[in-house]
Amino acid sequence: MAKVLIGEGGEITEKTARQLVIEDTDRIFEVLPPLAERCYMEADRLDHVAKEASEEAKEQRNRGARLLALFKRYDRLVVGIDTLPGIFTLADYVAEVGPENLGLDEDDAELIRYASAL
Repeated sequence: MAKVLIGEGGEITEKTARQLVIEDTDRIFEVLPPLAERCYMEADRLDHVAKEASEEAKEQRNRGARLLALFKRYDRLVVGIDTLPGIFTLADYVAEVGPENLGLDEDDAELIRYASAL
């Protein structure tokens, strides 16, 4: 069975079903390599994202561990707190007396400021 096609320039072409299938196959096979390349590029991108996510997960676990360690030091921290005029928050107190004077490091002080802002 033949099919009549009208081209962009108005030309009339008669093609068999086989010819149409072969042309479609050729067209599809032309786009397969670029599609494969796109898939490889997406896989590379996802690998990169997964690596970053894994690193971020590790950082979050470490941060969680530091927060819990800070939580466990509550009693030791409270013992060292003295009354200072105008200081009403732990973050302000740490900033005023310095983290090292409370047995904290700068990362601990940052976590306290972060938690205080919540």
